[in-house]
Amino acid sequence: MKIAALMGKNLVLPFPRSPTSSVLALGGERGRFCLARGGEAFLSADFGNLRETRNFVRYRENLLALVRSLTFRPEIVAHDLHPDYATTRWASRLVATRLPSAALRGVQHHHAHIAAVLADRGEKGRVVGLAWDGTGYGEDGTVWGSETLVVDPRGYRRIGGLSPVPMPGGEKAVEEPWRMAVSYLYSAFGREFLRFDIPFVRRLPRRSTPLLLRALEKKINAPLASSMGRLFDAVAALIGVAGREGRSAAAALERICAGGEHPAYPFAVSRRSASFRVDCRPLFRALVKDLRSGVSRPVAAARFHRTVIEIGAASAASAGRRCPRRVALGGGVFQNRIIREGLSERLRSEGFEVMLPKGVPVHDGGIALGQAWVAAIK
Repeated sequence: MKIAALMGKNLVLPFPRSPTSSVLALGGERGRFCLARGGEAFLSADFGNLRETRNFVRYRENLLALVRSLTFRPEIVAHDLHPDYATTRWASRLVATRLPSAALRGVQHHHAHIAAVLADRGEKGRVVGLAWDGTGYGEDGTVWGSETLVVDPRGYRRIGGLSPVPMPGGEKAVEEPWRMAVSYLYSAFGREFLRFDIPFVRRLPRRSTPLLLRALEKKINAPLASSMGRLFDAVAALIGVAGREGRSAAAALERICAGGEHPAYPFAVSRRSASFRVDCRPLFRALVKDLRSGVSRPVAAARFHRTVIEIGAASAASAGRRCPRRVALGGGVFQNRIIREGLSERLRSEGFEVMLPKGVPVHDGGIALGQAWVAAIK
């Protein structure tokens, strides 16, 4: 069986040709895997969301067929850190049953996002990475998704991101973005926001909201998240472009943006030794003030997008003078054209070199390549 019959991309990874660099990287929940050996990486086609059984079955069958056809015996099997991903669970079974001589290696999700950019572009030097997405399992057990990292072939260092807020109901907050809006409003105003005469508050479900607020106060089933994707969900729900189902909330917010120049909302950056956090409570206070005064949804959406661009510029600047003036952008948030192009332009105006992937997706479809790069170099 020929490789071309199964694989979607054939990319060269920037690490030395060596028999010790044979890696099978399983990716995350988005269905791509990557084989790397002798300096070459083969990234598969996209099998879709691997939470769906039929997609995972196709993914697994194609992967095993390719390994057999190449008589490929990886020395490392790389996987995401998230314990509930199908690929993470399968990694252990794969090694136990078919690849007993291989070592398992977990790779942090956002590290893999930035590593994918470096591998795709053939970069070997140190960069500041902005890894922005909806969910990634953090090494501290919280949900990451707005990470500022310093990445080089030796590893990564997390230096900043959004201040974490609770995700009420856990994964339910992904499907119901109003929950994230309530979390951010409660963080900014306490229960006072319930008295605001704005459409969002009037639409809140009468039965669910008191229970959700009690869960926030008692910290029950409300894991902390520093996710840029969840911030988009919260704002989309608050200004009224996301209903109960939230998969397309961020896309809806992008679509309604007003044209022209609009000022950013305020935010605060707090520094603690070598790290920083971005506090979004000022953003929500100003956004609610706009909504109460009748500012249109397109203008509010445009102001929010400008705010995110400024958060990106502030994050890169907060990396410090000792960090390189090179910034790699990775993660699903950068599918948003306004953010991708606006932040790239903003960073270049500050003297940064900006790197985006050229041949692989910027979203989770590229992280298998990043996992392979990290595992092979280590």
